[in-house]
Amino acid sequence: MAMRAGLILQALARRFDVHLLVFPVAGDGGESSEFVNQHTVRVGSLELRRYLDPHFGLIARISNPEERFKAELAYPKPQLSRFCTSEALAK
Repeated sequence: MAMRAGLILQALARRFDVHLLVFPVAGDGGESSEFVNQHTVRVGSLELRRYLDPHFGLIARISNPEERFKAELAYPKPQLSRFCTSEALAK
């Protein structure tokens, strides 16, 4: 997967100025590699904890695991977009 992403980044950088925004959904964003720095104009990251959708925050507080699972299934957006609030997009 990382190799494929690297090839895509390299191809994009040949024709465009690439601004890379990292959404660290597992762990922190960490430092970008020399390869990434060579092929991007700018690399940024978003601290996701600060931008959790309030609706999903309420779902996460449901203590009963079965009820929480049902509420997560009913969540109207894909789960990975739970951090894509209007405030986060403005950054």
